[in-house]
Amino acid sequence: MEQESGNNSKWKIISGLFWRFGERFAAQGVSFVVSLVLARLLLPEYYGIVSIVKVFLLMFKAVVQDGFGYALIQKKDADELDFSTVFYVQMALGFGLYTLVFLGAPWIAAWYDEPLLTAVFRVMALSLPIGAINCVQQSFVSRNMQFRRFFFSTIIGTVLSAGIGLGMAYGGFGVWALVAQDLFNLICDTLILWFTVKWRPCLQFSFSRLKQLLSYSWKLLVSTLIDNLYNSLYPMLIGKLFGTIQQGYYDRGDIIPNVISANVTTAFKSVLLSAYAKEQEDTEKLKAMLRRSIRLAAFIFFPLMAGLIAAAKPLTLLLLGENWVASVVFLQFCSLFFMFVPIHIINQQAISAIGRSDVSLKLEIGKKIIGIAMLFCGLPFGVPGLLIGKALSSILALGLTAVPNRQLFGYTFREQVADLLPSAMLSTVMGMAVWGITFSGFGNLAVLLLQVLFGILLYCLGACVFRMESFAYLLAQVKAIIRKKK
Repeated sequence: MEQESGNNSKWKIISGLFWRFGERFAAQGVSFVVSLVLARLLLPEYYGIVSIVKVFLLMFKAVVQDGFGYALIQKKDADELDFSTVFYVQMALGFGLYTLVFLGAPWIAAWYDEPLLTAVFRVMALSLPIGAINCVQQSFVSRNMQFRRFFFSTIIGTVLSAGIGLGMAYGGFGVWALVAQDLFNLICDTLILWFTVKWRPCLQFSFSRLKQLLSYSWKLLVSTLIDNLYNSLYPMLIGKLFGTIQQGYYDRGDIIPNVISANVTTAFKSVLLSAYAKEQEDTEKLKAMLRRSIRLAAFIFFPLMAGLIAAAKPLTLLLLGENWVASVVFLQFCSLFFMFVPIHIINQQAISAIGRSDVSLKLEIGKKIIGIAMLFCGLPFGVPGLLIGKALSSILALGLTAVPNRQLFGYTFREQVADLLPSAMLSTVMGMAVWGITFSGFGNLAVLLLQVLFGILLYCLGACVFRMESFAYLLAQVKAIIRKKK
C-alpha cells in the first residue's frame, strides 16, 4: 500500500509538471507571436504607458494574490472555512486597492506628465479584484493537483485575448488594444475556472483562521515585495545612468530568459509546493524529493540557458534585426543569471512547505543584499560591470541557500554541488561547441537551426555516455507513460 501511494504521488507530480509546463509555454508561445504582430501595428509609446502601469500594479497584485494563496496550499488541514475566509479577505483587499489606484491615478499621471495614464491605470487596475477571485481558484486547483484545468483555462484565455488585442489594434484603438488583451486574458481565465472548479465560497468567516494563515503568509508577501522591488533596480539604474537606449537593449536582452524562467518557476512553484507540503513531516522523503527536483531542474534548465548564451547573436539578429545587435551581450548575461533561478525557487519551495516562511524571508533578504552589493561593485565599470555583478549574485546566492537546507533537511552544500555539477559541466561543453557554429558563415536561420539540433544531440549523447541519473530517470518516465497509454 505504501509503495502504491508513493507511485500515485510520483505520477501526480509528473503529470502536474507536464500540464503546467505545457500551459506556460503554449501560452507564452501564442503571446510571443501576437506581440511581434502588435509591435508592428502600435506605437512604442503605447507599450511604455502599459509598462508603467504594470510596474505599479505588480506591487498591488503581490498584496492581493500572493501570500494567502500559498498559505492555503501549505496548510495541511485547510478546509472550506479557510478557503472562504481567504476569499472574502482577498476580495476586500482587491476592491480596497482598486479604490486607492483609482484615486491616485491622476497624481501618477501628472508625475510622468502623461494624461492618458489616468484612464489606463483605472481600467487595468480592475485586475486587482478579479485577480482576488482567481487567486483562490488557483490555490484550490494547486492544492488538489488538478493542473490540467490550468492548461485549458490559460490557453483559451490567451487565444481569445490575443484575438481581441489584434482586432482592436487593426481597428485603430491604440493603447486600448494592449489594455483589453491583458485584462480579458485574466477575465477569461477566471470565468473558466469558476465554471469548471467545484468550489464556491460559503457564508463563513473566521478571524482565528485568518490569524493562522496570516502568520505564514505575511513573510511570503514581504519576500515577494522585496523581490519585485529588487528586480526593478537594474532597468531603473541602467535607464537613469546610461540612457534609454541602453535600457532598451537591457529590456530586449532580458525578455527571453526572463519569460522562460518565469514559466518554469511558475510550474515548479505551484506543483512542488503542493507535493512537498504533503510530505512535510517526513524529512528524509522530503530531502529525496528536493534532490530529485534540483537534479532534474539543472538537467533541463542549464543546457537551455547555455544554449541561449551560445546562440544569442543569430537569435537576436533573426528576431529583432541588425539594429538590436548590441543587446546580444545583455541576453547572454541575463541568461547566466536566470540559469540558477529555478534552483533557488525549488529550495525555497521546500522550506516554505514545512511552514518555515520566516527562513524563506531571511533567505530572500540575504539574496537581495548579495545582489545589491554586486550591483554597487559593478557600477564603476559601467553596463558590463552591472551585468557581470547580476550574474555573479545568482551564483553566490546558492551558497546562502545551503545554510538552512543543511539544518532543515540535512542537505549539505557539497551534496547540492554534486547534484548540479554534472549538468553544469555538460552544458558548458555543449554551449562552447554550439557557439562555434556562429562562425560557420551560414545565414542566421541556418546557424540557429544547426545550433539547436547539434546542441540537443550533443547534450543527449553526453548524458547517455556519462550515464547521468536524471537522463535515465526522464527516459524511464517517458517509457512508463507510453506503456500506460497502451
